[in-house]
Amino acid sequence: MSLHDELLSNLLTLNGGAVDVRLVASFQHGNIGFQDKLKIFLPDVHLVTQQRRNAFDYGNNYEDLLTALVRMLKQLKKSAGSANITVYQLGDLLDLWRQDPQNSRQNIGALIANNHQNLMEALLDDDLETHFLLGNHDFNLSGFPDFDAWAPCEYLTDSTGKATAIALHGHVFDWQQQALNVLPEVVKNALAYLIAPMWPQGNRPLGELIPLNEQMLQQLPNARGYIRAPSPVALGRTIPAHNEIPPRFNVQTHAVHADNGMLYAAEARALCNDIQQKFGETLNVVVIGHTHHARIAMIEDGEDNPLILVDAGAWVEQYSTVEDDQPHLNAQIAAIGEGVARIYQLAASA
Repeated sequence: MSLHDELLSNLLTLNGGAVDVRLVASFQHGNIGFQDKLKIFLPDVHLVTQQRRNAFDYGNNYEDLLTALVRMLKQLKKSAGSANITVYQLGDLLDLWRQDPQNSRQNIGALIANNHQNLMEALLDDDLETHFLLGNHDFNLSGFPDFDAWAPCEYLTDSTGKATAIALHGHVFDWQQQALNVLPEVVKNALAYLIAPMWPQGNRPLGELIPLNEQMLQQLPNARGYIRAPSPVALGRTIPAHNEIPPRFNVQTHAVHADNGMLYAAEARALCNDIQQKFGETLNVVVIGHTHHARIAMIEDGEDNPLILVDAGAWVEQYSTVEDDQPHLNAQIAAIGEGVARIYQLAASA
């Protein structure tokens, strides 16, 4: 049984089988790589304290289900061999913007985490070894020792140690657009740190990036209060995941895509080109969160060399499909490995 099959089997039996598991997208291609390995991605959760959630009627979806999922991933990692499965949280786990309307730099990360003890204990379990990335809503956590190990990005390497993919929150694409226009040169230069392949242990030079995050925040007057996508994102199609998984399903391309299905694909290609120019790394896959729009998008630079963008989605806000225009709660998980990328949507069965 492949690692993808093992993951799916565990998803289908999660909570005693009382979870509806649907396939959002799948893509089999040699550029995805990572034979005999599986990289699993948990996207945006946007945790706030219960008091703040009550005040703004905004919060994460299915927290108990997400906690059960994380605990299951720990057991899967143990059974498959800890070196074969790696779990990543793609940023915006803690939402400093919505939590504190005055000062996002105060150490409120622990305050939020303490309101979600079961989930945070599962994510922080030493046996799971979650790799935590920083998003725009929790980037300022980089200034506090408890979160020093959380990185702005992570290169994903194959069995030879060669980087073939990068995982990051995705807000870098917003930042790059601003950097080209209005940001000071010192902050533009700091962006290079975000994608540098080597980070000095315990000495990540993130301080210069904090003003960039603050400037983006100032341009969003409602960012610290009530923010919600104006409508559910369009996933295109989904199918039950208990059937045979097709090697290619619901892949977004320039020729055929759902609304915003190609969002940031061109920027992801430009980022990979920039990384190759600066650092000599040739990347074919970019994994992000940030948009809350689960999808696999492809830029076809010739049939044998596509750029593959895997957007893992979110555990906040809603989605709809062409078969069902009623809104449903986002609760997605992505996995890449064994030459395959997949995204699943989970929901508690009625």
